[in-house]
Amino acid sequence: LMRLSRGSGVDGLAPMRADWQARGTRWLRPLLAVPRADLRAWLEARGQTWVEDPSNEDAGFARVRARRALAQLAPLGIDRDGLNATAERLGRAREVLQGAAVQAARAYCRTQSGDVVIGAGARDLPQETFTRLVAGALIWVASAPYRPRYQALVGALDEVARGRSRNLAGCLLIGEQGSIRICREYQSVKGCNAPPGALWDNRWRLTGPDPRASIAPLGEAIRSCPDWRATGRARAALMADPAVFLDGALIAAPLAGKPGGWSAEFLPSCGDFEQVLLSH
Repeated sequence: LMRLSRGSGVDGLAPMRADWQARGTRWLRPLLAVPRADLRAWLEARGQTWVEDPSNEDAGFARVRARRALAQLAPLGIDRDGLNATAERLGRAREVLQGAAVQAARAYCRTQSGDVVIGAGARDLPQETFTRLVAGALIWVASAPYRPRYQALVGALDEVARGRSRNLAGCLLIGEQGSIRICREYQSVKGCNAPPGALWDNRWRLTGPDPRASIAPLGEAIRSCPDWRATGRARAALMADPAVFLDGALIAAPLAGKPGGWSAEFLPSCGDFEQVLLSH
């Protein structure tokens, strides 16, 4: 009911998954389908107590108001079982849409140094498939747990179609001769720092000869990388990449054509791009 009020699509109205793979881990919700009354009865029969969350009866929370509204809708035949059945059917539809997005990604998308480039031909895909590709790319690039709101996503794509770059969900969407490059946004990683060998921005590990160095976003230090154009990536994308600094001075930027004895290993915490399309 809460998601209906927000105009959610298939993904939002499909049920929570009880068993799925994401980020290299199997996730289980074994009690998802068990009503609270059944849980309480089971515990009482065994003489077990439990902790009651007082917010479950606080009408200041939307979820509590939704439960109470559902009770009022029962005379119309709109009840928990009926909504669950509809959600299950939408869940099966979600699986089909996810499969279509994976096939489209194989045909139209490529990854490059942590970016996703969606080819111009993807714009001819059904709207649902195209927006799934873009939303999945945003999740993958930003290591985000959730996709952005649909209206925000559509609005950003409209601006890109008019030739403007747009930031969304910690990423930057850049039009490139009909294609869309989705990269990390500099402002979102501006304060991200890590020692050599540690995971930076949940995606990169830089290793090199000087343990005193610090890993931080390249930013305006790109001016010290004369060969950055040879990478084939946008300047804004490179500015949000990790680089190596010592006492505030740039000493290496392996992703921007200035290796200086350092290497960059890409280790996305959410797996590969196709896994994201199947798990979100």
